[in-house]
Amino acid sequence: MGLLQGVSRVTLRRDITEMAEEGLLRRTHGGAVLPDSHALQLAAANATALRDAQTEQLSEYAAIVMGPLKERGGNALRRSALRLGLPLLAESAPQDGGRYLGPDNYAASFALGQRAGRDAIGDAATVLHVCVNDLANSQERSNGFDAGFRDTFAGEVSVVRVNGQGHFRVARRVATDALRTRSNITIGFGVNDHSAIALIEAAEREGRDLGVYAVGGEDPRFVSRLTEDSPLRAVAALFPELVGVAAVDAAIDMIQSPNETFAPIITPHRIVAADNFDTFYQATTLADGTPSVKLRNAVLGTDASSTSSLQTLPKNTRIAFVPHYPSHEWYRLMGAAMIKRAAEHGLQVDIAPPQVGIAREITRLRSKIAQNVAERITAGQTIILGQGEASRLVAGELARRVSGNPTAFDNTTIITNSLEIMQTLTGVPGLKVILTGGEFQVADQCLVGPSVGALFERMRADVAYLSIDGVSAEFGLSMIDERLAQTTIRAANAAKHIVAMADHICVGVDANHRVLGATDFDELVCDDGVLPDERERLRQAGVVVTIANEDDETLHNHAGVARITTKGRNLL
Repeated sequence: MGLLQGVSRVTLRRDITEMAEEGLLRRTHGGAVLPDSHALQLAAANATALRDAQTEQLSEYAAIVMGPLKERGGNALRRSALRLGLPLLAESAPQDGGRYLGPDNYAASFALGQRAGRDAIGDAATVLHVCVNDLANSQERSNGFDAGFRDTFAGEVSVVRVNGQGHFRVARRVATDALRTRSNITIGFGVNDHSAIALIEAAEREGRDLGVYAVGGEDPRFVSRLTEDSPLRAVAALFPELVGVAAVDAAIDMIQSPNETFAPIITPHRIVAADNFDTFYQATTLADGTPSVKLRNAVLGTDASSTSSLQTLPKNTRIAFVPHYPSHEWYRLMGAAMIKRAAEHGLQVDIAPPQVGIAREITRLRSKIAQNVAERITAGQTIILGQGEASRLVAGELARRVSGNPTAFDNTTIITNSLEIMQTLTGVPGLKVILTGGEFQVADQCLVGPSVGALFERMRADVAYLSIDGVSAEFGLSMIDERLAQTTIRAANAAKHIVAMADHICVGVDANHRVLGATDFDELVCDDGVLPDERERLRQAGVVVTIANEDDETLHNHAGVARITTKGRNLL
């Protein structure tokens, strides 16, 4: 790696790692290059698929492979798949209703910990773990490594765990802080490649001699550091290429046999160190002449043999792949393997960022909430309809209802601060629309400020329907934006009956600015994704909780999937 004048090697490596995380370049031996021709070809081949995935319904797919997405958003997408009866493969971490696909995280980390314990010297060891606290597979890896290390190291063991939050910069910062405050740390463990890279760079910046161990092997080029003068000592390689092949084969089996009971799929792992690196990986040269590393064909051929019978699947059957971090090398390699495997049999894999499916499902749930509210509004009422997506959807429902019954809203008054709602309802037969005064807030397309209250002080509405950012029994109703919160308070004070509208993403969480306490509003209209204990706490506070989508089909536990368990393991 050629050094720029005045720029340290550590700084260059840090910046390269951060840019690689964002997909802006690709790391190589000794430096980085623009994305290689393979990546560009893959992006071009998937461009249409990505656009389709953003516009088409999940029901267009025959199966879905889903990474360990964040709890609330991920649950929305998972529930959507199960509601449609789609075979669901839960990649890397178990998910309710899904068939687990991935390594035995505990076993892989235990074996790596045993290797680290044998490598360690002295009669005491302090081990730094860089984890991702909100991911179950990260917790299993940390516990497994700790148990394996203690199994082979006879001395006293101390463990320091820090939360890298799944981001390189955060992981490097917390690792640096731990190294600065604990001079006795000599061993580092990363739950994935980026955590280990953060450990390595933190140690280099602090001038510390640290032996680093990692689970993942997400990028063969990272694993190749084992052959260099590097702190990296061993990797529990999980082979994303093999996981991608297994994902397609498993999806095919589940599509073909919807009533069969399937066990979890445990994909292979191997402990790779300098002494056996060449057994699994080989040097290669990309089309542009850049040296690289890839998994040996013998490994692919041994562990990725198909057990699927494909004769009965229609050509062009589509499988959705929703990765956790689309730009990470693990998912790039896994996605490429899935596309290749599917293409061998005339099938198609569409890769989409998780936000696409989550946003679509949240919009569907909000539409259900809007339908429930619109059915309540009758002729002669005076209604306050605040800003927000749920409120806009209510307005759309009202406009549609009038098309089938022109007198449905005779002498009905809608008071709103939303320009979009005013435009939607203007000209609807029977409806009188009153727009509040106020200052125009461009981001939310609505009016805010003290002038809004002038109208509400002179009018009394039957019901105020409010789109809310946060709902909890402890904090009540809340909004992210302070000016919207003040406007919502004024609207609520002008109504006899107050109804909050929120999907399950917003329930059980608190936004920045309180609107009303839990005892100050009457009803919450939400979806069935709200956890039962959250619903019960609200009911105990006197709130009527209405589930808008109770007419949804019963969630399918597809194919009687056997759930993987962690019985007997000491989870954090």
